[in-house]
Amino acid sequence: MRVLKMFLGVSLALAGTTQFLVAAPDDQSSSKLSATQADAAWKELHEAMSPPPTPEAWRTTKPTDEEQKKFFVPFLSAGQAKAKDFYTRFPTDEHEIGAREMELQATQYLIQVGLTNQQARIEEEEKGLLSDSSLPPADRFEIRKSQVERASEAKRSEGDDAVMAEFEKGTRVLQKEFTNNVGTAEMLFVIARNSEPAKAREVLKEIAKNYVDEQLISQAASQYKQLESVGKPLTGIQFTAVDGREVDMNKLKGKVVLVDFWATWCPPCVREMPNVIATYQKLHSQGFEIVGISLDDSKSKLDDFTKSHGMEWPQFFDGLHWQNKFVQQYKIMAVPAMWLVDKKGVLRDIYGVAGLDRKVSKLLAE
Repeated sequence: MRVLKMFLGVSLALAGTTQFLVAAPDDQSSSKLSATQADAAWKELHEAMSPPPTPEAWRTTKPTDEEQKKFFVPFLSAGQAKAKDFYTRFPTDEHEIGAREMELQATQYLIQVGLTNQQARIEEEEKGLLSDSSLPPADRFEIRKSQVERASEAKRSEGDDAVMAEFEKGTRVLQKEFTNNVGTAEMLFVIARNSEPAKAREVLKEIAKNYVDEQLISQAASQYKQLESVGKPLTGIQFTAVDGREVDMNKLKGKVVLVDFWATWCPPCVREMPNVIATYQKLHSQGFEIVGISLDDSKSKLDDFTKSHGMEWPQFFDGLHWQNKFVQQYKIMAVPAMWLVDKKGVLRDIYGVAGLDRKVSKLLAE
């Protein structure tokens, strides 16, 4: 379980359309009092949803699941209760939608820290929000996406293929509900990353054809181009690593190699790193190697990060950020990009981030 990053203290732009109360003249003092009470309750809700500082020890030692639960549950439960109290007491207030969404957010985090008894409640909260016509479209999409992800994860016991089949089914439904939504395109990228090259190409072509966002189209075209290299030898990666080691992909034949394009400033890269490290520690002795291609522009930050996380594999660094030599050579447009090379030196997968342990184990068995 990852240490939670809380986004609860921000001033949420979630209130939806403003509602105005019209009262008879003799009710004006009562309305003002109600508004004052609502303002105070809204302030209390934000304070309740603001997480306390995490323990200093967590900076160097990963907390256990029980430690995270003990830390997060009290304030999340309090925030959840205050949110429900707010929209119950002030159903016509302009912040009613915001309070409902904060309740949902608290419930989602409670489930994340292991309170499985919150499952029924989250479905009830989502139903209430989705039935409100003033819910902003972006927030409506995020709720529907969460429902698709939950339905997909429910298939976990049936295997990865069943999970992805359910995820694609839900994605197709959302495409009809939210026409040309960037979020559905991002879901299609997930499908591409978890598909064999032939299907991945079709999905990427679909993104480029049916969406208008230029960055999405460019990213899809780039990944489509990269897929052309799958099944061919990966050559041209030779360098002197940050720690002085000489790296040559041609000399790594007989090993399964992950070429990891990443950076310390990239949140998804950092988020995936524990999984990469765990796979390396588990399978390195069986012939698994990693070659890091860092897009960092600070060598000291790269050194500090790799040392503090026990990343023992070599790192390429030229300080050029997106102009990095190998990023330019292989047309990398998004990180993390994890390429898997088999024992013969052939590029087999440009989506190694999805199911890394399973994929590496399969290649090692060949």
